[in-house]
Amino acid sequence: MGKVAGAQRFDGQNWYKQHIAKRTREALDEQDQAFAVRHAESTLNELACYLRRCAEHWGKSPAPCEIVGGDYIAERFGSWAEALRAAHLNTIYKKSSNRTNGRYQQEMKRQIELYRTERDAKRAERAKKELERQRNAGKASQKQDVPDYASSD
Repeated sequence: MGKVAGAQRFDGQNWYKQHIAKRTREALDEQDQAFAVRHAESTLNELACYLRRCAEHWGKSPAPCEIVGGDYIAERFGSWAEALRAAHLNTIYKKSSNRTNGRYQQEMKRQIELYRTERDAKRAERAKKELERQRNAGKASQKQDVPDYASSD
C-alpha cells in the first residue's frame, strides 16, 4: 500500500506521554474543584492553617500549583502572596512548572498505575471475548458435521 500524502508515522511513546499528562492534569483539576466545593464555607484562618500545614509538608513556601486548592486559596485571599502572608509564610516562593512539582509527580505515578490497570483489564476482557468467540465457532462447526438421521426417514 502506498504512502498517503501528509501522513505521519504513529509515535506510541509520545502518545502515551501525552495521554498520561492529560490524565494527570484532569485529575489535579478535579482535586482542586473538589477542594473548592468542600472549603466554600471555610474561613480565611482555616485556609491559612491548611496552607501552613502544606508548607510544613514540603519544607518551604509552596507555589499554588504545588498544593490542592492553591488557585482557590489565592482567589479567596485576593492573591497568593496575601495567602502566604496570612499563613505567616515567606512570600518568596519558587514558581515551579506543573511537571516539576511533587504534587504533579505523585499524581502522574498514580495515573500511570491506573492506566496500566485499565489497559490490563481491557486486554483480559478482549482475550475472554476471543476465547468465547472461538468456542462458539467450534460448536457451530460441530453442529454442521453431525448428520441428521431423523430427517432421512
